[in-house]
Amino acid sequence: MLLTARKCAVAVLCAIVLVASAACSNFDLAGPSAPTVASAPADSPAPVYGSASDPWTTPPGPGSPQYGARPAPRSSLQPAPQPLPATARPATWPSGAGRPPPPPPPPDTSIPVMGAPQTMPMAPAPTPATVAAQPAPTSSSPRLFRRVVPQRARQGCGLHCEEGISRWHVRGVMGAAFFAGDDPAENCLYWGADIGRTFCGCWGLDAYYRYNSGRFDLLTPPGLVKDGGGMHHVGAKLTYERGFGQGSRFYWWGGLGAGYFWTEDYFVDDSGIEGYGEAGVGYVINNNFRVRVGVNVHAMDTNVTRRLAWPVAPGTNDRSSRLLWVIAPVGQIEIDF
Repeated sequence: MLLTARKCAVAVLCAIVLVASAACSNFDLAGPSAPTVASAPADSPAPVYGSASDPWTTPPGPGSPQYGARPAPRSSLQPAPQPLPATARPATWPSGAGRPPPPPPPPDTSIPVMGAPQTMPMAPAPTPATVAAQPAPTSSSPRLFRRVVPQRARQGCGLHCEEGISRWHVRGVMGAAFFAGDDPAENCLYWGADIGRTFCGCWGLDAYYRYNSGRFDLLTPPGLVKDGGGMHHVGAKLTYERGFGQGSRFYWWGGLGAGYFWTEDYFVDDSGIEGYGEAGVGYVINNNFRVRVGVNVHAMDTNVTRRLAWPVAPGTNDRSSRLLWVIAPVGQIEIDF
């Protein structure tokens, strides 16, 4: 009975082994020479070993079985951007030719705080259409102004100085010299020139030069011996002029000054300080020309050619000085500029 039970157990065990071997015959324990991988689309990447999805897999060597190998998920990366052809680019973009406009800034989602200064929301990026439609930008900074004083222009026909215009002038002077005082000379030639400037308000400053000649009687009785020569005068004068009416072409003028004189070609020459004065009337011809008539006066303390009493020898001089006056009626032509 015991022997029969053992035989039955052995038979059951053998049957279980046969069934198990039949079930395992479907697996190739030696393994294929190369892994068989299902075909994938052309744009899918190759299998990735050791990736984040399967960190414990390692790439097998050639001919070894690949346990746990599986294709990586389809890549989510986009292909690299390619430059657009020239014909596909817009003619102008707000950010510059050949570049697309920058993306608009993110919306302001901050929570306003009580008492904090409010900021203006940022405007979206401009487009070519909005740029063309927008007016020229204006600055909020304060505008600076420069005061430009226009150049004064003559309005009437009278003196420039009465209209606040300051001008330079040159005058030519011609006349005759008359003498007064002790031992005067005979009447003779007188001429000269002025150069100066008349300022607004009609005050002026001139430099003058005058020349006159004169012949003196040397002995008494007069007429026996004559002593002739010339006198030079240089100096400066302050002048003033004014019209006879508002805008009148006729005006009066005058001046006072001082200078230096010297003589030449006399038997005994002299030099020294002199006083000078002038006065007269004038007429404005046009914007640049005037004519004037008047009198020039020189006062000199000089010993040139004192008349000597008889019987003193001719050519001698007692060296005593006297006040000699040169009074010259003159005509003048003035050029203003």
